[in-house]
Order: sequence, then C-alpha cells, then structure tokens
Amino acid sequence: MSQVPSSPIRWRLAWGVVVLQMALLLGWMIYRAYQPELLSSHGFSQLLLPFALLPGLLGLVIEPLAGWLSDRRDPSARGRLLPVSVAVLVAGLIFLGVVGLLQQGIPAGSLLLPLLMVAWMVAVQSSASPALAVLREAAPLHQLPRVAALFTCAQGLLGALESPFTAAALRLGPALTFALGAAVLALGLAVLRRLPPFPPSGGKPPTTERVPPSQALHLLSLALAVGVVTGSLLTLLPRVSMAGAPASAERNVAAVVLIVSALVAPWGGELASRWGKRRCLKLGLTALAALLTLALLGPAVLLPVLLPPLGLAHSLVVTSLTATALATLPASRTGLGAGLVLGGVGVAGTLLSLVFNGGGPVAAGPLLAVVAVATALALVVGQRLPSQAGHRGGQD
Repeated sequence: MSQVPSSPIRWRLAWGVVVLQMALLLGWMIYRAYQPELLSSHGFSQLLLPFALLPGLLGLVIEPLAGWLSDRRDPSARGRLLPVSVAVLVAGLIFLGVVGLLQQGIPAGSLLLPLLMVAWMVAVQSSASPALAVLREAAPLHQLPRVAALFTCAQGLLGALESPFTAAALRLGPALTFALGAAVLALGLAVLRRLPPFPPSGGKPPTTERVPPSQALHLLSLALAVGVVTGSLLTLLPRVSMAGAPASAERNVAAVVLIVSALVAPWGGELASRWGKRRCLKLGLTALAALLTLALLGPAVLLPVLLPPLGLAHSLVVTSLTATALATLPASRTGLGAGLVLGGVGVAGTLLSLVFNGGGPVAAGPLLAVVAVATALALVVGQRLPSQAGHRGGQD
C-alpha cells in the first residue's frame, strides 16, 4: 500500500480557530449562567423552558445555513473570515448592549431582553460553522483528526470547568460578566485574524459542487445519533448512577469524563489519523455504548472505575466526528458539513431534555434503550456516508 505523502500542518491556523471556538464556548457559559436569572427577574419566567430548548432547535437551522452561505460566498479559509468576523462582532456588541441596559434598568416585561438573547444566539451560531470549516485548510485530509483533537481538548477542559466558571460569573454580577464576555469574544476574533497565516485563495472563483440531499441527511443523522450517545453520557448517566446524591457529585462525573477526554485527545487524533476517522468513530462509539451499558446495569461502585475509559471513548468519538464533519462533503461544502454536525449534536441535547425532562433521577432501562437505538443508527448511517474523493491510503 502506498504511503500518503506528508504535508505540513498549519498549526497556527488550527490554534487560531480553536482559540475562537473557546471564546464562543465561554460566551455560551456566560449566557447559560445568567439566562434563567435575567428572564425570571424581568417577568419572563414562562419563557424559561422554551429558551432552554431554543439553542438546539435554532442551531439546527442557523448553523447549517450559515455554513452553506459561507460556502457560497467563498469556501477558502481567508474568504470565511468576513462572515465569522461580522457574527462575532455582533455577538460582542449585544453583550455590551445588555451591560448598558442593565445599568440603566430594563423595565419588567420589556421584550427587548428576550429579543437580544435570541439575536445573540443567532450571531454566535452564525459564526460557529464557518469558523470550524477553516480547519479544513489547516491540514491534509488524513491529518485532519490531529487538528480536530485540539478542538476536543479545548471543549473538554472548558466543559470540565463550567461549574466553577459559572459560580465565579454569578459572583461578579451580570454587568461585569457580560463586559468580560464581550472582551473574550473580541480577543478570540483578534487571535483568529492575526495569529494564523491564511492560505492564499489562488485567485480562482469558487467552484460550486452539488451535495445530494441524502448525503446531507446522512451526515445530520450521524451527528444527531452520536450527540444522543455523548449527551446521555454527560448529562443523563449521572442522574441514573448518582440518584439521591448532591448535585455537585453529578457534575463531578461529567467533569472527570471531560478532563480525561481532553488529556487523551492528542492520542485519539493520532490514532484516527493512522486508522481512519470512520473506523475510529465506529470503534469509539461501540466502546462508549458498551461502557455505558456496564455503568447503567452494574453496581454504583463500578462507576468510578469506568470513568477514565468512558473519557477515552468520548474523546475518540468527538475527534473522529469533527474530522468527519470537515472531510465528508466536498472541500467547497465544508461549511455545510460543519454546520450539519454542529446542528445535529446541538439538537440531540434538546431531544434528550424533552424525553428525560426535569432534573430528577433517570431510569436506567429507558436510557439504555435510547443509547442502543442511537448507537445502531450511527453505525448504520456511518456506513452510508460517501468516502471523500482523493482520500488515499484507506484513511477514511
């Protein structure tokens, strides 16, 4: 078998994208920390449930649409910089606008606050898929899992720290926290614009390649199914195994999984680059489902032993799925691919919230059935995804 010729990875470009994604994730943490408090204190308690579900439902539309529009405008990394910059700047300005409104005092019942929240979500989701699509030009196809591992590492570390970060944000107060959030978004955008050397576009007009609707549907279904499995691990498994325990114990389960996931992400990226992202996604997903089954059916004392391998499997799945999002569709449609995967994973969390509503204990039987169905769907759909043309060496 011939070896895939090695090409340099543009690590500075990859890090620029990851820093911006970290800034966006911190912005989401600020939003989640203050959304219930602001809605309740300004007379919108009836909107708490719809707004808890809105990010996933909105992202299912906005993220693929934003990625598709960035593809049509200019699918090069340099060409995606303008829509990403505009969306992030709008999100930062909305944060600053909320600071000004809070200092002046928002009248109770004013629709301006929920409208600003919706506008902020739209702005952030509009930047996510074009920004992630930039990673396609950071590495050759067979090396994409290595740069995708940076994304997994950043997600894991920030996700594990969300609880203390939220507590610190609530101590600072909404005005200062939103101002800091705007600064973080501006910093993330500045790093993306100035740190990486953007590859030249070549001066040729972008070619439009048609994506069959079945391919887009398969990629979305894969992301939805994988999102259900990973969401079951991070949000629902603690509610099964830690029933009756304090909320901090439940959060610790997810934090340990995410920390392990972040630490082993470089290894997972290297493995997926060697074995192929599809093969590693199938391997990681199968292992994750098996370990979840043990955790759900076994005694509670077994859970601490299973957390490190659960984190390892989670890392391999997230890294492989990110690489699949970037490499499945043609290069001129990477934004659409990134948007479909981000939207699918996001709406999976919404569906889990609807099925397992509330914050009380979750029965192991129904959760196990959901995990089994989602895993089977992901494995079947994954086999139907097209292999990217020109992807040599069996690295798919």
